[in-house]
Amino acid sequence: LIDDLLAVARLESGTLVVRREEVDLPRLVSDVLGSFAEQDGREFRADLDRSLTAVSADADKLVQVLTNLISNAVKYSPEGSPVLVRARRNGATAEVSVEDRGPGLTDEEIGKLFGRFVRIDRADLRRVGGTGLGLYITKSLVEMQGGQIWFESEYRKGTTFHFTIPVAEG
Repeated sequence: LIDDLLAVARLESGTLVVRREEVDLPRLVSDVLGSFAEQDGREFRADLDRSLTAVSADADKLVQVLTNLISNAVKYSPEGSPVLVRARRNGATAEVSVEDRGPGLTDEEIGKLFGRFVRIDRADLRRVGGTGLGLYITKSLVEMQGGQIWFESEYRKGTTFHFTIPVAEG
């Protein structure tokens, strides 16, 4: 909670600094997925475009984005269900997707998701902890690095978060 509140304070005060460099995206995705390996008998899979190499990003912030999205996929998915991370080149950007088979969102919940202190209040989700700041922070970090974030969700079938990051030039 304290880390999330400090991150929000830095974001809103403009003191959070992004230090962009060339980051090997496939390696970073593999490293982050490796940190989640074998949780709850869950399978973590990566589908990475072989032509995609470096992106222009802050490696630490990108790890934070991926960790949050994968962590949410784990928290909101049934035990043992897979989490899939895809990365593809799309012109001047890399598009990364994190897909789960969780409860999905209703139309009413969809519009609230990236707000501060937003927690989905449904009986089937009350067991899931959190501050309601993770997606707000994630969205801010993606946008600070020149990317965009969005999601697709089907109620009772799952959610896929997508974000873009600029590909490194050269």
